Amino acid sequence: MAHEKYGYQAKYVQEWNSRIYTYFFPWELSFGIRNKSSDIFTNGYGVSELEDMVQIVTWLLFCMQYNGISFRRAAILKVLKKLCKYLLNIKVICIIFAKK
Repeated sequence: MAHEKYGYQAKYVQEWNSRIYTYFFPWELSFGIRNKSSDIFTNGYGVSELEDMVQIVTWLLFCMQYNGISFRRAAILKVLKKLCKYLLNIKVICIIFAKK
């Protein structure tokens, strides 16, 4: 049961439960790959936009966390430095008054 159109054989079929429902010819179907990748784990197919977006959002969250921790540490160091200067000044003043 060969299906022909304009002298061409059907190249693709739609099958469900081992039964052929539709025949397709080469000019009736096109298969485009978006975001092509040479990664062997994608088997020659592209990467979906959703997968890319999940990775980008994860990177952004990690960057924000890393920067937040770094800025917090830097701020704590500045506060400790000022506090130490303040406490040393008080200690020096107390020593001066204690000697008098």
